[in-house]
Amino acid sequence: MKRIKILIADDDEIFMNLIAFKLKKEGSYQIFTASNGKTAKQKAREIQPDILITDVLMPFASGLELIGFIRNELKLSTFIIAISAVGLESAMQEAYDMGADDFMGKPFNLEEMLLKVRNLSHINYSKS
Repeated sequence: MKRIKILIADDDEIFMNLIAFKLKKEGSYQIFTASNGKTAKQKAREIQPDILITDVLMPFASGLELIGFIRNELKLSTFIIAISAVGLESAMQEAYDMGADDFMGKPFNLEEMLLKVRNLSHINYSKS
């Protein structure tokens, strides 16, 4: 069975590592992390993730730039969950405009995030 590749991009490394730890405990995912937008772009090109969880505000390249990169340059159908703590309404609309599939405001319920990823994984498994 194909293992779902998840890229988590967030400059809050404690928060990013918490999400990664929780997903690794699930056991069926390959988890990749990036603490800035530039690294996230490089990893996205290399691994072509099935799911991207990205903060909107990051150094070197924003999460919005990362979403645009995945959609417009790499032309991937990666399922994208954007997360942000600032200006939720405008950040949410911008993320959707760039190609995000879902949006979660920080702070959010970690169990809700895990449930979304689990549901997406079932969709991805049925496509493979």
